[in-house]
Amino acid sequence: MKHNLNIKIISFCSLVSVFLWSGVAFGATQVLTFTENKRLEANIAANMMNRLAVTNDRIVNVFGDDGTFITQTDDHTGQVFIKATPENASLPISITLITENGLTQDLMLHPVESKASTIILKALQSNHASQSPQSVLLPGFSKNSEGEQEQWIALIKQAVLGELPEFDGKHSAHERKATGFQLKHEKNYDAKSGVVQVWCVKNMSRSSQTLLEKLFHQPGDIALSLQKRALQPNEKTLLYILRAV
Repeated sequence: MKHNLNIKIISFCSLVSVFLWSGVAFGATQVLTFTENKRLEANIAANMMNRLAVTNDRIVNVFGDDGTFITQTDDHTGQVFIKATPENASLPISITLITENGLTQDLMLHPVESKASTIILKALQSNHASQSPQSVLLPGFSKNSEGEQEQWIALIKQAVLGELPEFDGKHSAHERKATGFQLKHEKNYDAKSGVVQVWCVKNMSRSSQTLLEKLFHQPGDIALSLQKRALQPNEKTLLYILRAV
C-alpha cells in the first residue's frame, strides 16, 4: 500500500448511505447539473418531504424565504428533505443551497400533486475532475488508481462494521490535536499491510461544531472517516484512520 503518493478523505456517511437509504421509496428522480449563474427548476411533491442530494458532496446550508418551506437535514449524508408549508401551498419556492465543497446553486421548486421526489445535483466533470465517488482529494496530491481507492474504502467500511480483527502487533498511535476537540485513541484494526486506528473525538467547545476530516489529518494518513458530521458540546463520535505499517 503506497501511502506516500496521495491522501484520501473518505466520508463515513457516503460509505454507509446505501444502507441508510436503500429501503426508502421515493417518486420521480430528477437529475440536474450545477449551473451557478442560472436558477434551476424542478417539481416537488406539495404535501410530502422531498429529497435533495448532491453527488460526491454534502449540502451544508439552504437559504430561502421564511415560512415558505420546511426542511429536515441529515448530518450523516448531507442530504436535505424539503416540502412546502401549508401557507405557501402551490406557490413556487425559491432557495439557494451551498455545499461542503463550496458550490452554490439557486433553485426554483414547484410544488405539485405527486409522490415525493428526489432531486440529485451533479457537478460538471471539469469542476470535480480530481474527485472520485465517496472520496475527496486534499490539495497538492495526485489521484490514485481506482483499485487502491476501492481497497481503502472497503477497509474503512470493514472497520466501521467491526469486521476486521484487532491489530496485535506493535503500532504507536501518535498524539493528535485539533482546536476545540479532544482526541483519545481507542483501538487498532488489522488492515492487511496497514492498520485502521479508531479515535474518540469529543467536542470541548461551548457550541456545536461541524467536523471535517482534514481537521484531524496527519502525515502518513491514507484515509480518514468520521462517524458523525456535527457534534453538540461534550458530544462524542468516532474517527477511523487508515495508515500503513
